[in-house]
Amino acid sequence: MLAGVAQLSFGVVISQQVAKYRDSDPDVAGRIAGFCLLFTFGTGALLAAALTAGRELLAQEIFNDPGLASAVVLIAVILPFVGVSGVQQGLFNGLA
Repeated sequence: MLAGVAQLSFGVVISQQVAKYRDSDPDVAGRIAGFCLLFTFGTGALLAAALTAGRELLAQEIFNDPGLASAVVLIAVILPFVGVSGVQQGLFNGLA
């Protein structure tokens, strides 16, 4: 769910914009792709930091198992990359 929040629908945006500019202005398409990927990774990193900071509270209050705090940290580590993966799928759709 948090990976979807990190993407902020950039998968759709990047697909449309790259398809629009890939032939007419590849530099613009590249800048759009770079921005979308960087923004998604940054958003994912911020969400991962928040998730890591609240891992004890989340494990205890939501999951009722304090032992899951380490699993929450593992999820936080991969979160930015899962978000970027979704945006990359949109990028490849736009290039096809």
